[in-house]
Amino acid sequence: MKAFYKIIAGAAFMAIAAVSAPKAAAQVSDPVMIGSNIEYNIGLGFGVNFPMGIDENYYDPMNKAWGFDFSFNFAEFYWSGLSQTEQFFLTLGIENKSFRMRDDWGYGMVPVTETLAMVPYADMKMSALRIFSWNAGMGYRHVFDDNFDIMVGPIVNFNTSSRMKTKYYDADHKLQKEKIKGWNHHELVTIEAMIRLNISGIGLYVKYNPFPLIEEAYGPVFTTWSAGIML
Repeated sequence: MKAFYKIIAGAAFMAIAAVSAPKAAAQVSDPVMIGSNIEYNIGLGFGVNFPMGIDENYYDPMNKAWGFDFSFNFAEFYWSGLSQTEQFFLTLGIENKSFRMRDDWGYGMVPVTETLAMVPYADMKMSALRIFSWNAGMGYRHVFDDNFDIMVGPIVNFNTSSRMKTKYYDADHKLQKEKIKGWNHHELVTIEAMIRLNISGIGLYVKYNPFPLIEEAYGPVFTTWSAGIML
């Protein structure tokens, strides 16, 4: 329930930000013309993501996992080759997904096989699995007016690293940290379906990844979805 309340609070914060500061965001996000029919922009994204479809009893604690989705599009190109309202888009960026558990279970690794492990903790603060990727998105953009457009298309993620971090309290109630860097048993390439509504400079996006994120021999098979804002 704590995770649920935090999700609601995060969604409320994003909604308030989108409503309270549309003018400032529009100034930051206004595209720049770099040709007669090509626009250039950048974007900074904040959201939450969740795993889906974990049906293995051993990995059942991950069904409650959720985490933050941070992304930065250092290039967004809009090509109005069809018309000013019917456009193609191309985005290039980076992303960091996290899947956090905050109850009695954390992430670990079996030393010999390097498979993902569910580790019980008597007093855990948080445990996170993080996956970093470079990505390229492409698709269709429809511009309704200067303050509203919609983008739909796939995003190809080139996942380059995965790591784990756990914080817990020992018997003396001292905070301890455990890190597993370079685990790297994720799928190298995943593809997400993305829809994004841009309203007065604020982008509201939803992404769904139907492909497994972790290699089947090293962890559970699950898909993911994300939702958030792009400034």
